Amino acid sequence: MLSVNKVQSNPAFTSMQRFKAIKMIPNITCACCGQKVITPEVADRAWGAVAKPLSTAVKKGAFSNLTENFPQVSILLKSFAERFPKLSLDRIIYNDENYLELRAAAVADIANSEPVNEKHPNPNMAAKKILYDMQAASRNYLRSSSVVMKRFAIFKDRLNGYKKDIFEQFQIYAKKYPRKTLSEIVNMDEIYKFHKMKDFLQRATTREQLDYHFGNIKDIITAKRPDLAEKTDELKETALDIYAEGRDTQKHLVKMKELYEQALKENGLEKLKWKVFEELEQVPETFTTVDSFMVYAKDHKYSDGAILASLITPSMTSYEHIIPKSNGGKDTLLNGIVMCRGCNLKRKSIPYSEYIKYHPEMVYNTQKQMDMISQYILNGSLPAEFEFYPVKTSRTLYNYSAGKINVNVENYCKKALAKSERRMAEKNEELENTKDSRDKNIKRKMELEEEMKNISQNIKSLNNKVKDLISDTHYEQSLQDNLKSYLTEKK
Repeated sequence: MLSVNKVQSNPAFTSMQRFKAIKMIPNITCACCGQKVITPEVADRAWGAVAKPLSTAVKKGAFSNLTENFPQVSILLKSFAERFPKLSLDRIIYNDENYLELRAAAVADIANSEPVNEKHPNPNMAAKKILYDMQAASRNYLRSSSVVMKRFAIFKDRLNGYKKDIFEQFQIYAKKYPRKTLSEIVNMDEIYKFHKMKDFLQRATTREQLDYHFGNIKDIITAKRPDLAEKTDELKETALDIYAEGRDTQKHLVKMKELYEQALKENGLEKLKWKVFEELEQVPETFTTVDSFMVYAKDHKYSDGAILASLITPSMTSYEHIIPKSNGGKDTLLNGIVMCRGCNLKRKSIPYSEYIKYHPEMVYNTQKQMDMISQYILNGSLPAEFEFYPVKTSRTLYNYSAGKINVNVENYCKKALAKSERRMAEKNEELENTKDSRDKNIKRKMELEEEMKNISQNIKSLNNKVKDLISDTHYEQSLQDNLKSYLTEKK
């Protein structure tokens, strides 16, 4: 069985834990979109307040699939449920001692499974995933919507786009149906039918807008080149495929522009570029709306936790590998910046030299984040090991983005250098004082040693004298005894 110390010894896990200090900075912003992100500590407290007690989740079988092959974890969960009957799992493992106890149990179960290497090549990361899955399972059982929306209202300003709209819609429903849970609200027939109808109309409207703008693009091109009508229809279909391929609206807009720019260039119609771009910029961003989310959540049987997590998780802090792991990047402090999970997922493994085309705002937002982290380092709010972070991380960003992300840390370097020089002066002064104190003690010791030598000689001389005197007294005593004996006999 692995100990807690063994659990913490994995180098990658230790590096990621060190980076956690940056993710915990209050109001830290995403290096990509610039939005304030939600820190794990604050989110965990919020989840802990709205999730039902662990004992309830255990009774409802929330962990049955997760703990089937993890006997020690299962026993510990039941123990936690008995020891903390009114607390949720999030609140229980917010205590580090409880978290490490559960983590150690997970690693021990993994170590005892066969075959270890094939099933769990990295026991530490596998254990972390088990705990994450257990937290997600426990969060499927939330308190009433009024309690949930009130507790999570602090995150509203950190949501963006349609997710903020959905959150506001749930706030409205929470006032109307305060005792119902989020999933119960979503599953109400009148609400489902209302949003399904609106979603149908919205999709139809979006499709009409797409047809309208792509029709305008066709008219712009065929007005100059009627022979390109068929080619324009093909371009439209390709553009629609790009439009529907993912969540990154900025990326698909750039790709559509590149598609048309290349086609115009090949046919000698470069002058039409800006007219075409103007139409593309008016294309609706996405099919996803409040209504489509409500319909999707009902159709896919979203639990309370899944509904709430889908709203706030994209705005949570995450460790973004500058050099992706697929390209040899490591889980180290100096290969990471903070991104919201939404931007992290959008970026995937795209090199920054290309990704910056879709998100030019990242140049400014990365600088903004680094300035914030630098200030925390200078204030002493982060451990000393972070003092190298701004310089080395900015170099990694510069090199991997082919010079397109050039974070300026000159001001930090000057202040850090001045601070280091002050510390060095203080340390040098302390060093000199310590050396002086040490030398005085050495000198005193030598003096004492010399004195001790003299004292030792004196003691030796005195010891000899004591021996002589003792011998003399013995002689005198013997003499006296003999004399007294003679006088006694004479009488």
